[in-house]
Amino acid sequence: MKPPRNLLGWHTRRGSGKPEQGAGFTLIETMMSVLLCSVVLGTIISVFMAQHKSFYVGNAYIDLSREARMAMDWMTSDIRWASKLLPSHGPYSKSNSCVILELPSIDPATGDVIDVINKHDYIIYTQNGTNLLRVVYPDASSKRAAETRTAALYVGSLLFSSNGTGLGSIGDPRTIKMLDVTLTTRKTILSQNLSNTLSTAIKLRNKV
Repeated sequence: MKPPRNLLGWHTRRGSGKPEQGAGFTLIETMMSVLLCSVVLGTIISVFMAQHKSFYVGNAYIDLSREARMAMDWMTSDIRWASKLLPSHGPYSKSNSCVILELPSIDPATGDVIDVINKHDYIIYTQNGTNLLRVVYPDASSKRAAETRTAALYVGSLLFSSNGTGLGSIGDPRTIKMLDVTLTTRKTILSQNLSNTLSTAIKLRNKV
């Protein structure tokens, strides 16, 4: 018959009260095991949290890049099609963050230019808070539809300029043949500030 165990798992000799050596774990050994498990578990949690943060930060930066790239593609296409830039149209006036484009109207049946001299559509790009708006005022006979859409989110800054001068400081924008565009998008994720900046110079190929 085996001798009874004490609270620490030791076998004791009957009548002696002394533990038999070589059986069970001491209190110190148990505490060391708990401490080691805690360190390993803490390391695993730290690695997981770091990967989790890296994943979300990476996705946020991809969003910023996508927003900036899509908006820049829109602006590049429209500016290249423009006949000229205007000082104002409707409620909008040119500024460092607002450009007004006059484009040839498009035949809805053929997709060709209707009349580059007399038929025009107007497209405005302007920063509204953290949004980049694309506003279209088409001719009645044009294929383009009237709309106001958000071309980009998370806009931190937008600058239209020519030869180093902001568009707002250029007296007659109709003389501009090359327009520089700089767009910065910003976003904060998990207390980390992210930003992405794109710049390009665009020639008005349809300027007359």
